[in-house]
Amino acid sequence: MNKIFFVVLDGIADNPLKDLGWKTPLECAKKPFLNKLSEEGVNGSIMLINKSIPPQTETGVLSLLGFNPLNYNTGRGPLEAVGMGLRVEKNDLVLRGNLATAENGYIIDTEAGRISGKKAEKIIGKLKKIKIRGIKIKIYHSLGYRFLLFLKSKKLSPYISSNHPGYERNKYLLEYPRALRKKMKIKKIIPLKRSKDAQFTADVLNKFIERAKEILKDEKTANYILLRGANKGLIKLTNLPKKYGGKWICLGDTPVERGISKLVGMDIARKYKNPETDKLLKTFKELKKAVRKDCKRTIKKLKSVLSRYDFFYIHLKGADAFGHKGMPLHKKKIIEYFDLFFFKPLTKLIKKDDIIIVTADHTTSCRYRTHTADPVPVLIFGDSFKPDKVKIFAESQAKRGRLGRFKAKRLIKIVCGDLKCT
Repeated sequence: MNKIFFVVLDGIADNPLKDLGWKTPLECAKKPFLNKLSEEGVNGSIMLINKSIPPQTETGVLSLLGFNPLNYNTGRGPLEAVGMGLRVEKNDLVLRGNLATAENGYIIDTEAGRISGKKAEKIIGKLKKIKIRGIKIKIYHSLGYRFLLFLKSKKLSPYISSNHPGYERNKYLLEYPRALRKKMKIKKIIPLKRSKDAQFTADVLNKFIERAKEILKDEKTANYILLRGANKGLIKLTNLPKKYGGKWICLGDTPVERGISKLVGMDIARKYKNPETDKLLKTFKELKKAVRKDCKRTIKKLKSVLSRYDFFYIHLKGADAFGHKGMPLHKKKIIEYFDLFFFKPLTKLIKKDDIIIVTADHTTSCRYRTHTADPVPVLIFGDSFKPDKVKIFAESQAKRGRLGRFKAKRLIKIVCGDLKCT
C-alpha cells in the first residue's frame, strides 16, 4: 500500500496585501520545495464551508476530512478535551478558555500577551478554588494561555453565547470568527434559547467569570478569562481507517486536531511537546530557530512511525498567529522556514508511489486579522495524478489548477479513491 502524507498548514492562506505588492505571504515566500511539489502535482482551490461562513480550525479540519461541519458541530471544548486525553461524560459541559487582558471595561488582548505555558498553568491553578453551588467544576491548563473548563450538572445547556469578542455564536452553536480591534467592550454570556437550562448556564458562567476576575485582579496581563466553544458530550464520527483502509496516525501538537483525529479513528503520536512557534516570536532569528526545532521534532516522529502506518495527518501551527496579529512579513518568513525545515526532509522520505497533499484549514487574513471564508489552495503530488500547468503553490495560482474549485468534503474521496486505500 502506498503512503499518504496529508499536511495541513494552519491558517497559511491569506488575502493580497498592498505592503507585499498586492500579493499574499504565500505568493511572496521563497519556497522551492513546495513549489516543486506544486509544479509536479495537481492543484486546486478548496471551499471549506461556504462563501459566508469563515471556518475555525475545528470546522476546517472536519471539512478536509470529509464531514460537513454544519451537520457535525461538536464545539471546540469537547474536541480539545479528547485531544488532551480527558474523558467527556454525558452531563459535562466543556468550554475552551483563554487568559486575557482587560482594562477599564475593555478587552485589550485576547491572549494575555501569549504568556508562557508555565506561567499560565500557575495562574489557571488559582481558578480551581472557585466553587458554585450545585455544579462540579474542573479546570485544566492546555497550551500556552489556553485552558479547558468542565462543568457537570444535568441542568446545564450548551445553548449559550461566547464572551470572546473574536467569535460570534449562533443558535445552531456555530461560531463565526470576527475581526479583533485594539479595544473591545467586555460582554456577558447570554442564553441562545428561551429555556431555564440555558439561562441557568449563562448565569453560572457569568458568576464564574466574575469570581475569576476577582482572583486575577492583581495580574498584569492575565487578569480576565474568555470562554467559547461550549458543548455537552461528543458526537459520533465515521471511522475513516475502517472506511478507506490502512493504518492512520495524527502528528499534531495542539489538542483540537488531535481530538478530531482520535474521533475519526486515527492513532495519536505521543510525547509531543508544546510547539515553539506558538509563542509568536518577534525576530526572524528566533522564529527560524523555533520552526527548525518544531519541524525537526515532527520529522523525527514521522520517521519513527513511518513503517507502521499508511496515512499520516500532519498539522503545522505558526502561520495563523501572524495573520491574527497583522504581521505579513513574519507570516512570509514562517512559510519559508516550513519549506526548508519540513518539506525539504519530507521529500527525501517519500517513495515512488507515495502521495503528498498540502492545504490549509482556513484563511487567516493579515488585512482583517481574522479568519475569512476565502477558499484555500491545495496541491496533490504523486504518480497517480497527472501534473497541471501550475508552477507555484499560492492562492491565485491554485485556482488555475486542473482540480479547479471544489468543496472540501471531496478531498478525502479524491485522494483515497485514487490511492488504492480501499
